[in-house]
Formats: sequence, structure tokens, C-alpha cells
Amino acid sequence: MDELSGRFAESEIFVERAHGPWLISENQRWVDHVLGNCSQLLGHSHPVVVDRVQEQVARMTNVGDHKTNEAYRLARRILEISGMDSLRFVSSGSEAVHVALRTARAATGRRKVLKFAGHYHGWFAEEISRFVPQLDYAGGISPAAPGDLLIADWNDADAVRALVAEHGNELAAIICEPILCHAGPVPPVDGFLELLRSQTTASGALLIFDECITGFRLGIGGAQEWSGVKADLVTYSKALSAGFPLGVCAGTAAAMAPLAEGRAYQAATYDANSVSVAAAHAVLDVLGTEPVYERITSYGERLRGFIGETLTAHDVKAVCQGVPAVFQHFFTEAPVRNHRDALASDTVLYGFLVEELLKRGVNIYKGDLRPDPDASWLSQWFVSSAHDDESFETTTAAYPAALQAALRRRREAK
Repeated sequence: MDELSGRFAESEIFVERAHGPWLISENQRWVDHVLGNCSQLLGHSHPVVVDRVQEQVARMTNVGDHKTNEAYRLARRILEISGMDSLRFVSSGSEAVHVALRTARAATGRRKVLKFAGHYHGWFAEEISRFVPQLDYAGGISPAAPGDLLIADWNDADAVRALVAEHGNELAAIICEPILCHAGPVPPVDGFLELLRSQTTASGALLIFDECITGFRLGIGGAQEWSGVKADLVTYSKALSAGFPLGVCAGTAAAMAPLAEGRAYQAATYDANSVSVAAAHAVLDVLGTEPVYERITSYGERLRGFIGETLTAHDVKAVCQGVPAVFQHFFTEAPVRNHRDALASDTVLYGFLVEELLKRGVNIYKGDLRPDPDASWLSQWFVSSAHDDESFETTTAAYPAALQAALRRRREAK
């Protein structure tokens, strides 16, 4: 597959159709817990989304400059949900974070940004720099890109206090995934998000929540609602538009002022294209009319319970954490409080388990697991409102056999 410039394992699958919780090829189907990198909150090809998009394509696709009433109507809906004053539409989560960092620096007149190891904020130069300590994604990036970054471990309150004390007058923003999802979720310990809020307020920096994963997945109000902590800037993507390219950077009037006043610049041809806008309206309509979160919570708790019982029955030590909509089980007995703890778990066993599940009709993404834990990251299990009894039966039938096969391979690998 060199023509795709990718690294494909023998366990890769190629999909012809996707519907509900299923990925489908000519000869097989898989229960999907990757869900388009978590963009399919409602499951694949939800009929309301499909109908709305087809209607929109027949009317128009992209006229540029956000000149559609539906884009402004979507903006109003998102601002009401987020509690923010202003927003910009872009085409991806990476772009949304880029906008947030740019306007934060322009609003504060400062350069430095504090971010957390293992938190993914997109693939642009500064955003991917020092994602994890030794990851080799830095090819093609200027050595100057990480120069304004301060790095702390997630949930390390002392490190945050020390960095803010030392660099507070240079600090433009602290940015985080409110739940660290790119280490296979690691929630904030009690009081940690509140600490980030108080430290940014005291130092004059801005707090950025990267909610490209948690936004609309944890609930209609995302992590701000879930935690009760209000950010200055928040980014959304993925679940908002059911897989169509759309990103949002929303913020307070003060945080977004540089964009509104022309002191910072952002524009692109495909921002707020009408097809993605239509998809987002459809998602918000479904969230307002169907018991999406009730279904996700019920299914996620049921599946996590089964996995936990199976691991106990096979005497496998594991820590299961996250929320019903996005969770992970780490093969370790130690607490998992940051990405280093996550990668100190038995990732070899986890990689074998993912491969064995795929053989048995369950699709999970393992992340990027390498011999050096400092050059690796874990993925997670996502749940949609389309997961049902049939997908549960398929998964629970596959899991015990996959676990046994993975344990056998792990013993042989030692």
C-alpha cells in the first residue's frame, strides 16, 4: 500500500459500507468502536444526517465567506450550548486549535503556551510538537516550533503551579483535553481542571479546552458542562458534524476580540461549507429529539461491566476508566494518572487483544504502539447511540476468545 503513504498491518480492514454500529465489506462486517475517529456519535449514516446532507447537496455546496443563513443559525446554536460569545468555523479540529492558540496570543500579547504530554491537539507544527516525548512525528517541522511550549504531565498540580510561577507573565494560555483521551482516557483528578482555571485567571492567561473529542460526546455541553469549569476558548469538531469536515473555535468576547477586530487573521475557502453545516444541524436536531446520551450511557456501562467481569474471570489485572461514551482498560494494577502511566501498562498484550478482536468481528484502534513507550500512544473504545443488542452480542461473544488468544501470544512473546 505504498501508494497511500501509510503503514498497514496485516490486520488492517478495508470498508465498503458503514451503517449504524457496523463496518461492512463484501465478506465480513465488524462492530465499530473507532467510529470515524469518534466522529460518529449517532452511528454511521444516521438517516436524519443522510437526508439533510442529500437535500443540501442538491441546493448548493460551498458559496464562500459563510454567506448562508444556516451557518449563522448554527453559530447561534453552538454559542448557546457552549456559553461563549463568538466563534469561527474552520474545516477540522487541527485548524480550530490553531485558531485558538493564535487568538490567545493576540489577546494576551504573550507567546508561551503550557500543554500536557500525551494530549493531542492536531497535526500542525506547534500543535504536534512534543505530543509525546520521543515521537518521531517531528519530521519536516522547524526546530523552532516547540520554542514557546511548556510541557507538564497531566494531573501534576505541582508542575503546573511551578511553571505558572516561573513563566506566568509570558504565558498566553494553558491548553488541554479536559479528559486526556489520546492516552486511552485519563480523566482529571478531583480539582485539577479547577486548578487550571484558577492559575490562568491569576496569571492573566487564557484556558483552552480542546473538546474535539469530548465536545457533544460527554453530553450536549461537553466537558464544560461535565466538569462545571468554564474555559475562555473551546474547540469542537468530530461528533458535531457526523464525519463531515467542520471545526469550531468559540470563546469569550475578550478572547476572540483579536479576530473580530482584525488584529489576528483566519480565513479559508471551505470554512462553514453548507454541507458540513447541514450535517451539524442534523446532529443537533437528533440530540434534541432522541435519547442519545441515555443509550450511550446504558450501552457503555453494560459493555464496560462485561469486559471487567471477563478480565476478572481470567485473572487479568486491569484498570478500567473513562466514561461510558469513551473508555479504556489498561493492563496494569497501578493507577493511571497520565500518559506515562498508561504506557507503563502492558501495551503488548493490548495490541494483541486489538488484533484478535478484529479477527472476530470487533474493530478497535490500538493507537501507535512502539518498543519505546515515550514514542507511543494509546487509543480507546468509543460508543455510539447506534450500538444495540446485536452489536453487544457480537462483541461479548468475541471478547473472551480474543482475550485468551492475546494472553497466549503474550506468553509466547516473553
